Amino acid sequence: KVIWSGEVDLTDNGRLSPRSGDWVGFYLTGWDGAGNVFPLSSNSEASPIPELAIEDTDFERQWVRFGATGPQLKVDSISLDDDHVSPGTEVEITAVISNVGGNTTSQFKVGFYAEGEDEPFATNTIRGIAAGETIPVSATWDAKEKVSRLIVIVDNENVITEINDDDNRAEHKVEVVYASYFGWIDSPREQPLVWAFAIISIITLLFIGVIASRTSLAKDHTSMLDDEEWEDDEDYHEYDDDEYEDDEY
Repeated sequence: KVIWSGEVDLTDNGRLSPRSGDWVGFYLTGWDGAGNVFPLSSNSEASPIPELAIEDTDFERQWVRFGATGPQLKVDSISLDDDHVSPGTEVEITAVISNVGGNTTSQFKVGFYAEGEDEPFATNTIRGIAAGETIPVSATWDAKEKVSRLIVIVDNENVITEINDDDNRAEHKVEVVYASYFGWIDSPREQPLVWAFAIISIITLLFIGVIASRTSLAKDHTSMLDDEEWEDDEDYHEYDDDEYEDDEY
């Protein structure tokens, strides 16, 4: 085991710009004094040399993560209650905001934007966020045609000083899939159970109607036969009466 210490210029003479949230690992290449190549076990780009156990405070012994003494805001995720909608549909957007840096009691806003628009269609105000805290923020958007992405920006007015602002923005795809007043075309996909029930109900009603119609026709046919037989019987009786009268005469 070799314990070593030293100084490393992580900027590479100003070429790189380390920022909060970056992960750094160290590994050695080359040969020892006897000409042996340094072993790759726990000494490679994928598996850096581990920290001393007594120095490990984040349980990531092979990596060092740059933190921030000030607040470091980011958008962790965005979700939509439906990302396949028609124009005019209300879409609920939920963004998860977190602070991976130090505490801040300053007030800031979270802006919700439709693609191509400079002004947010909704904003939420956050009255400070603690280090390591995560907050869900929601807004509602009335779907518009020709919009394919929804964007969330935390601290959209840039009132919080941060080392890294690149993770303050995230976006989510949305499909506005048909013209206004033609939502019924895509309705079966949106509400399959309702449509299945409607189709089954229509088939059932048609079946009942056919059975009822056939039953009615059968009854009418029987009635007609009874009437004709009854008329035949009357003729027969009339004939008998005539014969009786002739015999009597």
